[in-house]
Amino acid sequence: MYFEAHGNIDFMITKSCVINRPNTPFNEEGVHVLFTTILDQIEKRSLAKWVLIEVLGEQALPTPDAMIALVKQYEACFNNGCAHIHSVCSNSVQKQFLTQVAEHTRLNIYFYNDEAAAMAACEEYLSN
Repeated sequence: MYFEAHGNIDFMITKSCVINRPNTPFNEEGVHVLFTTILDQIEKRSLAKWVLIEVLGEQALPTPDAMIALVKQYEACFNNGCAHIHSVCSNSVQKQFLTQVAEHTRLNIYFYNDEAAAMAACEEYLSN
């Protein structure tokens, strides 16, 4: 069964950091739309090495089918130059979800308390 995509597509690329700020619930189709858009922009900018920063708002909760989709999209990111995922979770449910996703992907997911710390770690990693 196919559902209409929900979730936001609020991201920006600064230097080699892709910052995604989901703040609404998201489903499998929303994950697909978001990452297709992100990877299109990565290709247009010819970024060979980059970091994804996920800053999850309080309402950014996945539907059950979103986990499989997110694992596939994180793998696509890995195959397109993403080296790390830096995540800022608003609650423990989000962190638990991303921890489970991390168990199924080759990307390292690092957790931070706020966006500034995640961004600093991203810039430090990319400068090496």
